[in-house]
Amino acid sequence: MHQPRRRPCVTLHHDGARVASHARSYGRKGTAVIVDEHRPRAHRDYGQWPPERVVAWAETIGPNVGELARAVMRHRTHPETGYRTCLGVIRLADKYGRDRIDAACARALRIGSPTAKSVTAILRNGLDRAPLVEPPPRGALAHENIHGAEYFDKEERSDLGRDDSEAGRDEAERDGGDAEREGGCAVGGAALH
Repeated sequence: MHQPRRRPCVTLHHDGARVASHARSYGRKGTAVIVDEHRPRAHRDYGQWPPERVVAWAETIGPNVGELARAVMRHRTHPETGYRTCLGVIRLADKYGRDRIDAACARALRIGSPTAKSVTAILRNGLDRAPLVEPPPRGALAHENIHGAEYFDKEERSDLGRDDSEAGRDEAERDGGDAEREGGCAVGGAALH
């Protein structure tokens, strides 16, 4: 009698009793398989919200808060995993006020770190009140051992005016002189090592 092939599963036990069982996922590393029945009630409720709802709520605090919420949602595989981050930032308005939260979100976006942890650190350290200083543009380094493209082009142009025999003779003289100093021998103008 032919028995159906069983799919591998992941089983979770607590105190010796099975509490959950999921079919094993063979997706890309880091992908999540979410079964609504196994999620906490609050998380299930978040799953019913569209991401636009959280972004719109964040925009009521300030435009930069809304932009931070959009950035959080864009970087998550499942948007509901970003809801807690966004709601945490929104709740900071109760403690710090709307203007400070918006300024902190602007700074977090500017430094490329749109996270609740960054926003909280910016607020704690008062950086939301400090002006954002642009780093001065870096110019080219000036040093005697650093040469630009012009230097190397000049060397190639000087070789263009000579024929191959002159360039070869100069090269052989350089190599021959080096060979004699290093203990090698020069044959017919070419160095042998």
